[in-house]
Amino acid sequence: MILNKEGEKMIFVFIQARMGSSRFPGKVLKNYNGKSSLWHIVNRLSQAKKADKTVVLTTYKEEDNAIVNFCNENEIDCFRGNELNVLDRYYDAAGYYQLKNEDSIVRITADCPVVDPNIVDLVIEKHLLTGADYTSNTVPPTFPDGMDVEVFTVSALKKAWNESKMASEKEHVTPYIRKNAHMFKIEQVTHGEDLSPYRLTVDEPEDYETIKYIYEHFGDRKFYLDEVIAYLKEHPEIQNNNVKYSRNYKYFETVQDELRLEEAGVLDDSVILITGGTGSFGNKFVKRIFEQFKPKKVIIYSRDEYKQYEMKNRLVGVIDMAKIRFFIGDIRDKDRLFMATRGVDYIIHAAALKQVPACEYNPFEAVKTNVIGAQNIIEVAIERGVKKVIALSTDKAVNPINLYGGTKLVSDKLFVSANAYAGGRGTVFAVVRYGNVAGSRGSVIPFFKKMMKQGIQTLPITDYRMTRFWITLEQGVDLVFRALSEAKGGEIYISKIPSFKIVDLAYAIGGNDIKLEEVGIREGEKLHEVMVTREDSRVTYEYGDHYIIYPDFEWWDYKKHFKEGGAPISEGFEYSSDTNEYWLDKEELKARMQML
Repeated sequence: MILNKEGEKMIFVFIQARMGSSRFPGKVLKNYNGKSSLWHIVNRLSQAKKADKTVVLTTYKEEDNAIVNFCNENEIDCFRGNELNVLDRYYDAAGYYQLKNEDSIVRITADCPVVDPNIVDLVIEKHLLTGADYTSNTVPPTFPDGMDVEVFTVSALKKAWNESKMASEKEHVTPYIRKNAHMFKIEQVTHGEDLSPYRLTVDEPEDYETIKYIYEHFGDRKFYLDEVIAYLKEHPEIQNNNVKYSRNYKYFETVQDELRLEEAGVLDDSVILITGGTGSFGNKFVKRIFEQFKPKKVIIYSRDEYKQYEMKNRLVGVIDMAKIRFFIGDIRDKDRLFMATRGVDYIIHAAALKQVPACEYNPFEAVKTNVIGAQNIIEVAIERGVKKVIALSTDKAVNPINLYGGTKLVSDKLFVSANAYAGGRGTVFAVVRYGNVAGSRGSVIPFFKKMMKQGIQTLPITDYRMTRFWITLEQGVDLVFRALSEAKGGEIYISKIPSFKIVDLAYAIGGNDIKLEEVGIREGEKLHEVMVTREDSRVTYEYGDHYIIYPDFEWWDYKKHFKEGGAPISEGFEYSSDTNEYWLDKEELKARMQML
């Protein structure tokens, strides 16, 4: 720990870093020239002459142990704090290092692997000479994305920590300061040439390729911004690799989501009904509702009274139990659904018969639940004047080869077309699609782990070529919140997520010495997961960390329902786990399984 020297203003560099990322997980430890991205950032910042100390700020999540281990191995100070409230992490770190109000913090994010120490010194110098509360080179943006430097006093940090209310202010640390210029002295550093079109940050796999080219060109020698720009001007094809991504779109997406939620009054003072709400999704979703919003009431609608009993006991002391109700009922029973939906504003439809063999053996029951049940929800929602219905779907509904997938395809079609059926009554229907959640009950991860605990030395692999998408329960819940906030009717939402090979997963669980046995693909099982078909590509748009498939019907109004900011994907594109651009290797799979 460093203490202030008497009469001196200390300048600390805080690098915020975490392994998790919806777009490019693990990017902070990605390799350039044999060294991790975080190593390069720390090394380059060590060349800044006006900074007293550099500290990496990460989180308490298990996956971020990798960052802590990296820091320990390289004798770098590391501080752990709140994952989502990054402002709180900064505040706690400032207190830990006993920084005084007049001291200053330099904010650097760990997605800037070519950060220029000379620019850091330039911003610090302007900050000190002017006596500013906040100084940056970001507004107006004249430096490349990835060269962002913010310097602010501890006093300004404390005021922001005390006064910030919005999630974007807490996640992105400094918005409160920037939005309240009347309360703070704010200074800016600009570049003589507008370099803002250049993108030197790493948020996407394409960004990683751009930075890799830069490090391969310059090798191990020191290099600075002017040299990087000269190189990119000579090789415009490298810069074109990632130019499609807009600057700071992560922040603007957060703000836009907040504004949509506020304008629509979503979930605050609302009644939400969750069908099949006792499952893993329902348990996570309910907790998130009460963490982020102030609902009037949440209704769990399911047919298993014992699971409701267990869920209720888990929630005691966690949420306001006066605002949750448990209804015994089946989505096949339209009369019971009609009674349960009295006064309901939003329905999240998670109930389904999901086991492939069970659906094959009991086809009539699968149709009654997954198809007729969906129809019941649609008709009741319209009759009751429900504002919005979000239905959970599955990759198995895409080019289905089993009955479960077939029933979910019909269900998806019903919910999309329900927007036409609703007419002018105002009920909006949308679909969220994702595959098996990593580590969920019945998935391959607990199956392999159970076999290892039993001492079995050979793991069965249905097909050595098999691949799957990796999605966590948290990401699935996030996608539902996105659909709730912005869906206008008929959209199918799909997360952009990494792929992995089942063989790599087996080695990640059992170690490199584990034996594998190919046992043959099971009935109704696919070799790869597909989320977007080639046929749907012409109506699919890409939005940062997700895709949206839009309806292709006469009743769908493009001008009224299309979300701005999307890029059309190329016709013939297929979003499949075997052709995905981003993959998890064995080490990354190990790290991710630690947090399940």
